[in-house]
Amino acid sequence: MNSVDYNKIFEASLNEIYVFSADTWRFIEVNRGGRENLGYSMEALSALTPLDIKPEYTRESFQALVRPLVAGEKEQIILETVHRRHDGTHYEVEVHLHLSSLEGEQVFVTIILDITQRKHIDEALRTSETRYRLLVENSQNAVSLHFPDGRFSYANPSHVELLGYATEMLYALTPAELAQLVHPDDLPRTRDEAH
Repeated sequence: MNSVDYNKIFEASLNEIYVFSADTWRFIEVNRGGRENLGYSMEALSALTPLDIKPEYTRESFQALVRPLVAGEKEQIILETVHRRHDGTHYEVEVHLHLSSLEGEQVFVTIILDITQRKHIDEALRTSETRYRLLVENSQNAVSLHFPDGRFSYANPSHVELLGYATEMLYALTPAELAQLVHPDDLPRTRDEAH
């Protein structure tokens, strides 16, 4: 049976992986992905701690962050933060932090996911949603969304004005009340009724 070469897996991982001392916080091992993304050699990293690459943390705030791991209250901490490369540029990351043991020494093992692209996508979605919301809110057409039973879950101002109800009252209408208010052809149909 072939033995697993964990060093090869560690080094080849597409994610950044850091191992640093729980005592001195100095980096012990950083895989190739981490070294390349941060722009440091392993020799240079061995003189650094996570505080050197996490600009938003102080010694005190980082100590508070890892305290639940050291106290055994948590097995893992996941957080989003920013890392600073050797050239001074920053990138956003999701950090998965564990306390472990390496050759009798307590160490933190950290798996880092670069989430810069995800953050850009999230921002683009927020921008798109804001534009859509403004378009619907300012439309002269009646626009509404309904729950499966026909009750309103949303109505834009034009629809509210057309029906002549206060927004809260419109949302409070029961399906039976809605049926009296709207022509049967205009009532929302369930999926079964549509076929």
